[in-house]
This record gives sequence, C-alpha cells and structure tokens, in this order.
Amino acid sequence: MKDTGYSLVKEFNDDPKQFVRNGRGYALLNAYFKGYPITTLKPFLLSDDDEVREEAMGVLSELGAKGVVLIDVTVTLLKDENIRIKYDALESVLVCSEGEHSKEFIHVIRFMSDEERVLRVLATRLVSNATQEQIRAVLAQSKSIAQYGEIHRHGLSLMLSPDSLNEKQITDLIDSSHPLKRKYGAILAKLSFRKFPNLIEYSKSSNDSEISQFSKDFVDMTQIT
Repeated sequence: MKDTGYSLVKEFNDDPKQFVRNGRGYALLNAYFKGYPITTLKPFLLSDDDEVREEAMGVLSELGAKGVVLIDVTVTLLKDENIRIKYDALESVLVCSEGEHSKEFIHVIRFMSDEERVLRVLATRLVSNATQEQIRAVLAQSKSIAQYGEIHRHGLSLMLSPDSLNEKQITDLIDSSHPLKRKYGAILAKLSFRKFPNLIEYSKSSNDSEISQFSKDFVDMTQIT
C-alpha cells in the first residue's frame, strides 16, 4: 500500500514503538513536505513516551521553517529532560523564530549558559547565525533574560554592528574571565572575519575549549566552502 500522510500518522499512532524501530519517520517527513498538515504531529510531540517525542521532534526539526506552525509546542520541549529533544527543538526554534515569531529567539540565547555542554555549544553556534531581526527582537525584551542579562544585552548590541568594532574590543571579550563574554567574543570574531581574519585564529587558540572548538569549526567550514 502506498504511503500517505494519513496512513503514516495512523501507523505512528497505532504502534509508535514499531513505527520508530522501522525508521518510518523519514516517510512521514516526506509526506509533510508534500503538503500533509504538519499540525498532525502535535499529539506525538506531547506524548508521555520519551521515544515518541524524540522521533516527532526529529521529524519537525527537519522541516525547517515549515515547523513554525508548531513553534509554541517546540518552545515547551526546550524544557524536556531528553537532551536529544532539546537539541532538535533548539535548532527548530532558530529557523522558525522569524517575523511575528522572532521574539522566540530569546529561548536560544538562554541556552548559551546551559548546564549541558552540548547544548551550550549548539546555542552559541545558533546565536552566531542570528539575523538582525532576531537580535533586535531579543533586545526589545532583554529584561526577560534573568541570568547574565547585562552581558547578553552588551553582546547582542555589538552583534548588530560588528564592522564598527576594533580588534581590541573583540580580543578583550575573548580574553574575559567570564565564559559568556568569551562566547560573544568568539561570535564577534566570526562576524568580523573579513575585516579581521586573524581574530578567529586568536579565538581558536583560546584555553576555553568551547570557543576554541567553535572557532575551529568555523575555520573548517570556510575552507570547505
């Protein structure tokens, strides 16, 4: 029988464990790309079953900006105990926080200081790719960032006009004693790469393994492209 959006959702609902084991998420993803209503994924995102939520969030994250119809649910999954779900939800929030939803980008910002290294690293990379619209949306509600709010406000403000900075302003952040300031320094080194190509190497040599890896990954990517 030919797979349809309806039959795949029914299959997922009737036997979620088997659906996951058989790797049927890819077929469901294709059905959504072909126009089947993405909102039908919502019950699985809200499931009590960890494996089902993980599979559903994995599908949603692959949908990119199309997943915006479920951004409210995605934001709630940032509080999930499953790190894989949080990881996919973070990526989804980034690409979906545009236009009227740009304010949701604030959730990504908060993860730059998460207790889980893998989520901190991801959040830093995602923030480095933020649009001006997303940055301005966060600054407009920056009082909502309870932890390290002043550091975020300063770092985000600098991200709006990285070309106006001099090398010392960026290296001072990279050399800061505060890990979050160092992250913003590395991000600014990336954003200023064309003007100050040496700064990404400076950041790469940092004793802070997170910003060193962030910078190395960026250098590797520029060499590929």
